[in-house]
Amino acid sequence: MSLFLDFFVKNLKTKLSDVYGEKTPSLTLVLVNVRTSERFFTEGDNARNVPAGTLIASDIVTNYYDFYVVSQASNRGSTVPNHYRVVYCDSKLE
Repeated sequence: MSLFLDFFVKNLKTKLSDVYGEKTPSLTLVLVNVRTSERFFTEGDNARNVPAGTLIASDIVTNYYDFYVVSQASNRGSTVPNHYRVVYCDSKLE
């Protein structure tokens, strides 16, 4: 990961600085993994897939700005959530 940050972010920030000068925009890089093995279901006797749009941002995620989003609904089988991980942020987002 540090090789990615050292190479990619450094070059991107240099290029942004060259293009925008003093008004360089802030930068946030998010990696998305769409092939996860995690599955989320509702609680209770009648367990079902969680609804589309469900955000999982506590308990099973790390403190390194990562989260899961279930982006689709399914009537058959189980839905596959996408795993988002913020790898770089200088935009002061929470």
